[in-house]
Amino acid sequence: MSHSPVHELYRALVRGQLSRREFLGRDAALGISASAAGMLLRAADVRAQDAPSAPPVVAEGDGTMFAGQEITIQVIDASVKVPLDEVREEFESATGATLNIVADPIETAFAKLLEDAATGTNSIDGSVIGMWWLGDLVAGGFVRSYDDYYDDTAAGFPQFDFDDEFSGMRALRSYGGQKYVIPYDADGQTLYYRRDLLEDADHMAAYKELTGNDLTVPATWDELFAVA
Repeated sequence: MSHSPVHELYRALVRGQLSRREFLGRDAALGISASAAGMLLRAADVRAQDAPSAPPVVAEGDGTMFAGQEITIQVIDASVKVPLDEVREEFESATGATLNIVADPIETAFAKLLEDAATGTNSIDGSVIGMWWLGDLVAGGFVRSYDDYYDDTAAGFPQFDFDDEFSGMRALRSYGGQKYVIPYDADGQTLYYRRDLLEDADHMAAYKELTGNDLTVPATWDELFAVA
């Protein structure tokens, strides 16, 4: 999956390869509105303020820990593959292992992963999964909880705070009260609503007459469907 021209311009701006003037000029040539370009400029400013002075260390070692071994990671499209490509050289140099990254279309990746595990082929060592896959993977016995490793700092398990994420994300990465998925990427959905409509007296009266309930901000999918 290739990045859009706007995305590439933004990346160049963040990296300091384009000045703000050059960025605005090229955005205008692409037909990007001034307001949208302004939002990107503000985002770049925030990112620059938050940027660490040096990139984080991904792996450390003398290249002998896993010398001669290979690890294959499945990702669900080419865009998810980008961060792994960026740290591949560092990982291989530190560990001595060869990192193979396989980008499969999201439409077929789950079936491929299941078949690989169910047949015992086990050519895939790890997968950047869609969270809706987890229940089937646990039920089939194809994944192992990492609860026993999470607090074991001596074994070299990646150190992170599971509770740093929102509760909804934590729920997606767990199953049956056990942790299975290490955070890598996440999408968040936001519900916008018209306050003026929900607080309109005529709408409130009509909704009350139709449903018998008060018109409020929906808190469940059923309420959202009813209000819509």
